[in-house]
Amino acid sequence: MILATSLRALDRRTDRSPKCVTHGRTDLRLRAAQAALTYLSLDPGPVDGASGKRTRSALLSFQQANSLPATGNLNPATEKLLLAQAF
Repeated sequence: MILATSLRALDRRTDRSPKCVTHGRTDLRLRAAQAALTYLSLDPGPVDGASGKRTRSALLSFQQANSLPATGNLNPATEKLLLAQAF
């Protein structure tokens, strides 16, 4: 019982994984989108594969500037145009 409690406490202290994870791996498509947004000077925050407030805001700005549905989420149409413009 004490060991299980200690392990749970340790897990809480050391869990620093990004919020957006696909099967235990960082979302690489979102990381590529974040890199593209950074290249286009839209400041998505850190390129970490996590869809935080700054990433959603940068995606929303990109979508609005390009007449895409303004959702703030990375969808196929946004991803395709974003990567084409940046790279």
